[in-house]
Amino acid sequence: MLRVACALALLPLAGAAPLTVAPVQASNPPLMWQEAGAIRILCVVGPATRSDARPLQEEMCDAVRALAADGAPVPVSRLGFGDPAVLEPGTVTLLVHASVQNDGDKRLVALDVRPFRPGGDHNAILFGAAPRAVRIPGSGPGGDKLEAALAAALAETLPWRQGR
Repeated sequence: MLRVACALALLPLAGAAPLTVAPVQASNPPLMWQEAGAIRILCVVGPATRSDARPLQEEMCDAVRALAADGAPVPVSRLGFGDPAVLEPGTVTLLVHASVQNDGDKRLVALDVRPFRPGGDHNAILFGAAPRAVRIPGSGPGGDKLEAALAAALAETLPWRQGR
């Protein structure tokens, strides 16, 4: 009964102006990015048996590092597998994963970018950037198309790249 009385008391009286609440604007970045001191980039392209996997991996990592560093509030650098910097406090690592397969006279690259930060569930990102697929030339560098796909994924991942 007390709950009903409290609920009725919250209803506006007849003829009174309705209660309105202004939308709340986010003033802080998500927890993942708060107090971040460094951004690290870790890439893998598979399958590793492909002769072009390693050069493509290097191209992607270089492109992600350059794109992420543009306007970044903290230093951005690459790291290799097994580097303990992934676990340093204040470090956010961008995990860039791609899979390549032949597609006629081109290659189809499916890629994903996901941030990782050690320190517990409060740093977890449940849904990051949408996975992307891009057709690139059958050999050599991925070029502008690959860079555009990476830039789009980073615009959904990095607060300072949103809207780019």
